[in-house]
Amino acid sequence: MKRSIFLSIILSLFLVACIPQAMAQKQSRLEKLLKYLNDNDADKWQKNRDKIDDETQTYYAEELALLDVLNGLWNEQSEQAATNYFGCYERATKAYFPNICEEEKIQLSNVQNKAELAVISILEASKDQIPFSKTLMDSIQSSGYPGDSTILQKVRDIREMALLEGMLKTPTLNIYQTYITEYPNGKFISQINTAENKRLYQIVKSNPTSANFKAFFDNANMQKFFTDKDTRPFLPEVRALYDDFLFQGIDSLREKGNATDIRQIIDEYKQSPYLTSTARTHLDDLEYLSEKADFELLKAAIVNSESLSMLQDFLCTHRYKEFRDQANALRTPFILQTIISTPTSVKYYNGGRLIKSAENDSTGNTSTTYSYDDKGQLISTLSLTVKNGQPSNEIQTNRLYDPQGHCIFEVQTNPKTKTDLYRRTRRIGTDGSIESDSLKYTDGRVIISSYNKQGLLTETKEYNKNGELQAYTANKYDDKGRLISSQHQNLLFANSSDQIISQKDAYEYDKYGYLTQIVYQRILGNNQKTSGCLTCLYDKYGNQIDSNSYYEYDNTGQWICRTDREHPKEVERIQYIYK
Repeated sequence: MKRSIFLSIILSLFLVACIPQAMAQKQSRLEKLLKYLNDNDADKWQKNRDKIDDETQTYYAEELALLDVLNGLWNEQSEQAATNYFGCYERATKAYFPNICEEEKIQLSNVQNKAELAVISILEASKDQIPFSKTLMDSIQSSGYPGDSTILQKVRDIREMALLEGMLKTPTLNIYQTYITEYPNGKFISQINTAENKRLYQIVKSNPTSANFKAFFDNANMQKFFTDKDTRPFLPEVRALYDDFLFQGIDSLREKGNATDIRQIIDEYKQSPYLTSTARTHLDDLEYLSEKADFELLKAAIVNSESLSMLQDFLCTHRYKEFRDQANALRTPFILQTIISTPTSVKYYNGGRLIKSAENDSTGNTSTTYSYDDKGQLISTLSLTVKNGQPSNEIQTNRLYDPQGHCIFEVQTNPKTKTDLYRRTRRIGTDGSIESDSLKYTDGRVIISSYNKQGLLTETKEYNKNGELQAYTANKYDDKGRLISSQHQNLLFANSSDQIISQKDAYEYDKYGYLTQIVYQRILGNNQKTSGCLTCLYDKYGNQIDSNSYYEYDNTGQWICRTDREHPKEVERIQYIYK
């Protein structure tokens, strides 16, 4: 037993003596690897690295990991090696790596500096500096790498520059948010905000949507940054785009949208906080659409004669003649009878149709009756004039219509003598336009009229019984069908100072469609030239009025009594009898 104890002691002493020597041999292999790396001898490094046995790999795992990383940094410029370096360095320097450096007489700080330079070089050469720099920063901070090292600041500086370049070349919201989060007081904050502002502008320019406009206008960072600036770049351009965008949205509802939707979006346009008064360039167009929408709402609300009182407010607050005329027409279905009277005349209407009239003048008392077919087309009129209790004149006019409702023939006769006074014939084209219109009197006079495709009179020529052109009139219209000029020429005239040889009239309208004045130029029989203008006046409801008269109105905005200022007995009254 004593012999066994003795042998165990001898074996233990032998192992104690041999193990340090074996470990020293293994460490020397790592020292050589470090030397080859430091000398940039890649071939020897690789040959000796391949010879490292498993036991050495296990015992010096941290040191070998760092050496492999250094090889990746110095010889391969590996981004993965750069990422792994900081953690490997921390773990290796807490093990035997400082001893390895000391044995090779290589300053640990030199290894560190060279490694950091390599990391920076790899980062600068990277094609993905933004994500790579973030990875490096996370690696530095999570590894416990020496806090007093300058590499973290260098990486931050490179990252800041990379973010700037990214915003200038391919700007994204993510790049912008990353920069202002990590560098709230960065040296490129001005350029970054300017680039982001431009990006927001380009988005709304290429894809104008409500969300994109809101992102531009409501961006808190932009509002804060440009508060003290003279003006935010692209703000006028974006306002112009938004102005057009809103109007296009409104305009798209013109035909298919309902009046409520149009009214709502117009109000949003007028109240938009994103537009200044000068930026709203479609107000005139919107005024038209707004009044159109309001008319549609009014139309739906007029359901009986009692509701006609709403017309008064509409006529007073809206300006376009088109919609005022349509609003006035809403009365018709609810009017049973209308009576228009003056001291010398009276007219009776049933359901909007003139059925009877009476007039008293120097020629006698004339009464006229009007007859209609079941389509509401005027087919005949009969006028009878009585003077001193005896019939003095009788005239009947008859009309004939085609199946489409166009008047194609009209004749005026004296029933007593059974003679024609005139005959009028019209030829209608397949498109409904008037191709010819001829009016022939029994005394030989003929009037030929021409019309455009819209059915508007463009020209009349009057011939005497000898076939000589006696008078000529030409009319011109604008694209809305309004008469803008009329020229009349009298070709056969007596040399009289009160006879008009030629007259040219020009018609002027306001933006709401109302005729405002007629400017005329005349040449009289003695070649005297005169000119002047007639001004048209309207009341607040859009009714044309005479400045020499007083007017009274009903509760719908329609005048019902007109009194001449200078001749108070000259009174015209309109009486409406409603259903």
